[in-house]
Amino acid sequence: MINIVIVALVVVVLFIAIRRAVGTWRQERDCCSGAKASGGSVTRTALVADTNEDHYPYRATFDVSGMHCANCAAHVEDALNAIPGTWATVDLDAQTALVRSKEQPDAQAYRTAVEAAGYGLAEAS
Repeated sequence: MINIVIVALVVVVLFIAIRRAVGTWRQERDCCSGAKASGGSVTRTALVADTNEDHYPYRATFDVSGMHCANCAAHVEDALNAIPGTWATVDLDAQTALVRSKEQPDAQAYRTAVEAAGYGLAEAS
């Protein structure tokens, strides 16, 4: 009887895993959170109109924790770019974010925005 329960449990876990993997491959689901992506693709919400680096006199580099994939990096980038006067680029491999700002950087505002997106942010050492 215990063998039947174990086999049933394994089948259920495999079903869920395969379903999630297929959804990720089809870009219907986010790879990390499993949240459904709108329209079958990941959408960018905070596009920066001004990408002239000369307009951003302030720069700060931050360490980002909790990123596992390109979608995670895009979420962090979007959270930072949603702050007015900010243009951020995230390096997934280095686990860092370069934040360019038109005004004096507000590390706490950056931290709050990134934590609201589900990640961690700390000033680079």
